[in-house]
Amino acid sequence: MKAIDLISTVIKPLVIGNTIEEALEMMNSYSVSHLPVLDDSKVVGMVASEDIYMQDLSAFISEYMESGVIYRIGELMHEFEILKFFSETDYTTLAVINEKDEFVGIVSQNDLINEVQTRLARLMPFKGEGGIITLEMKRIDYHLSEIARIVESNDMKLVELYVGQPFENSAMIEVNLKVDRPDIRGLLATFERFNYNITSTVLSSTDWAEMEERYKAFIKYLNL
Repeated sequence: MKAIDLISTVIKPLVIGNTIEEALEMMNSYSVSHLPVLDDSKVVGMVASEDIYMQDLSAFISEYMESGVIYRIGELMHEFEILKFFSETDYTTLAVINEKDEFVGIVSQNDLINEVQTRLARLMPFKGEGGIITLEMKRIDYHLSEIARIVESNDMKLVELYVGQPFENSAMIEVNLKVDRPDIRGLLATFERFNYNITSTVLSSTDWAEMEERYKAFIKYLNL
């Protein structure tokens, strides 16, 4: 998944005119220690709770915010790259920006860890000969018979299937399916022709090796 897919629907940024008291209340409400600061639609800084909790509550956060670019990530950054970003800093949130350098939303470290842990746990049991595709769709659009028909039209068999919810209370679902052949390029093209949203694929033993390396790195990250 990309940063744009991981944006929190709950956590909001600070604005340049917020006071320290307001910032601490928001951090406590969201259970985070860092929040980005906006000036209009631009990210201009990051505030850490450790830098402000002993200061005058009526002071403005602009006096204590960190400025720079390290706390900003592009909306197309991959989830494992974001994990690496978190592991190299002590931030609990990161601001997501678009190509115009405009604020898009916030990715939370805790939300990302839960998402990656859940995703890897779903996919690892699928390991073995064959290809894996993850589709994202609205629950109302899910029809197993149509998915099976598309697979069979490509002379493949549906070996395993798991349907899950990417986020709590989400209107979207993820359909993880495994077919009996590793070369799924034609199948991917067919799904795209039927306007399915493909979020990830595993096509070969090389992909599995990469996923296992990422899984090991993720476990190491959790143990830090």
